[in-house]
Amino acid sequence: MRTILAAIVLPLALSACATSVTDRGDAAQAKSDAIYDSCQQDAKSRGIEALDEKTRFFDSTGLNPEMLFSTEFANEQEKEAIVKLWDSWQQCGERFVAFLKSDLNDDIATLWRLDVNRTLLQLADLYNGDVSWGSFNRSLQRYDLEFSQAFSQATSAYWRREYAVEERRQAAIGAALQAYGNALKDYGNAYAGSANRPATVQQMPIYDPVRTSCRENGDRVTCTQTSDLMTSPKIISCRVNGSVMTCTEQ
Repeated sequence: MRTILAAIVLPLALSACATSVTDRGDAAQAKSDAIYDSCQQDAKSRGIEALDEKTRFFDSTGLNPEMLFSTEFANEQEKEAIVKLWDSWQQCGERFVAFLKSDLNDDIATLWRLDVNRTLLQLADLYNGDVSWGSFNRSLQRYDLEFSQAFSQATSAYWRREYAVEERRQAAIGAALQAYGNALKDYGNAYAGSANRPATVQQMPIYDPVRTSCRENGDRVTCTQTSDLMTSPKIISCRVNGSVMTCTEQ
């Protein structure tokens, strides 16, 4: 569980337009790394290194055959270190739960909490003499791997949904801006014709007196155009449905 944290929160860039989601992913990755590093430092400060010859708590993929098949049970000195590790990891788990709940969602935070509780129960069994070091290490390695797969799938699905929402929002805004540009062009042509000028205007500049304000609501973007020369506002409504985008003028 611990070794896979530092690389699975950051999302993959699916679209150049979804930069805001990528920025959120970068921020979440940095926060995850900081929490993870502080957890390791806290465990070391409490004496976790006393268990280095028996287990690899922060890297179960690095367990060697001797550790995986040891029939020894924790002695009194090792039990003291296990108690300190239990307390350190419990506190670390709470920090990660709070982080995931605020930066991702409740489902991912709950998944993390369940796995932290699993690890704490394994440490308790080791302390109580219910399992040997080998049994503890094999169980630790197995469930760390299963958790890493489940957690990776959950976070990947989360970021893909976030990208999809952002892409629909960007598409709707783009459609509204395109409609706005067309409206400016029509206005320019009409103005040029009324002044007995050539009735072909490629594009009006952005400081044209037409004013536009837009608001978003889910998959809809509604823009209102007004100007000193308009007798009534023009409403442009766009909707995104999957990959299909529809805009209408009222």
